[in-house]
Amino acid sequence: SDTIRISEKFLSNQGEGYRTGVKSIFVRMFLCNLKCPGFGLCKGEENTEIPAIIEKIDQYKNYFELPLSKTGCDSYPSSWGEFKQFSPEISFEQLADSLIELCNDDCEHTDLVITGGEPLLKPTQKKLVMFFEQHRDLINRFQCLTFETNGTQIITEEMQNWLAIRCKIPVIFSISPKLECSGEPAKKRVVPAAIQSIKQTVTQVRDDNSVVHKKRAGILSDSLMYLKYVVKDENDVKEALDNANQLGFEKDVDGDIYLMPVGGTFEEYMRNQQPVADLAIKYNCVFCIREHVCVYRNQWMK
Repeated sequence: SDTIRISEKFLSNQGEGYRTGVKSIFVRMFLCNLKCPGFGLCKGEENTEIPAIIEKIDQYKNYFELPLSKTGCDSYPSSWGEFKQFSPEISFEQLADSLIELCNDDCEHTDLVITGGEPLLKPTQKKLVMFFEQHRDLINRFQCLTFETNGTQIITEEMQNWLAIRCKIPVIFSISPKLECSGEPAKKRVVPAAIQSIKQTVTQVRDDNSVVHKKRAGILSDSLMYLKYVVKDENDVKEALDNANQLGFEKDVDGDIYLMPVGGTFEEYMRNQQPVADLAIKYNCVFCIREHVCVYRNQWMK
């Protein structure tokens, strides 16, 4: 059917990565293959915060009434299947109308960011390709199309072909692989074949669709990919670089490696910001400020 399950959609500034600071509409898809319960906890410690919310789930009326979490995934309502009731299915027409309304019919100066959850789960990719095709003229009015992904999903042939042939704007894959501190086993979070499929997609898009599109500062002339890690200390950075190697990602060939400070709260983020900035210099990575944490702290965006 021509419907798609959405957790959130909102207008903000891109807070992370290559397009930081650019006006963007975020469409948060529901469901993820990872739950990342370990964030903010000591190794081996069990996450009790989100299960406690699930136990009291009936007392919440909508997504925005759910409490914020200091541990585990910071967008847990879109990642844990238990919160499905808070992410309704809407029609493709409703989503298209929402995009136009959110950017005040000014798509030309706005990025479109598809996030999650995990937006590249196979059933979600199928829905997105259907939506993109039905509203191709609208999608191609945006400055840029970004997928924020955990890097564990193979790009389908249908998605690859649509992006290469039908999409007329630059495509970015902002990939956030998870480290051991996520609490997920390596076999679920380290999927080299998925990274290779993203590489192939970016290459095909570049070959089939040479777009030069001006952005506010400089020129965004090509589609690209990069890795983006949440880290706290030097051990995390070393693990991140080892992870990139395991994934077959070469930063001098494939794209940049960004390092972001961990922070389930504003205070934790601020403590970690300078050490991570210094580590980015030491290891020849790009320091990635989490602009939205600085500006909005930790809150649901409406």
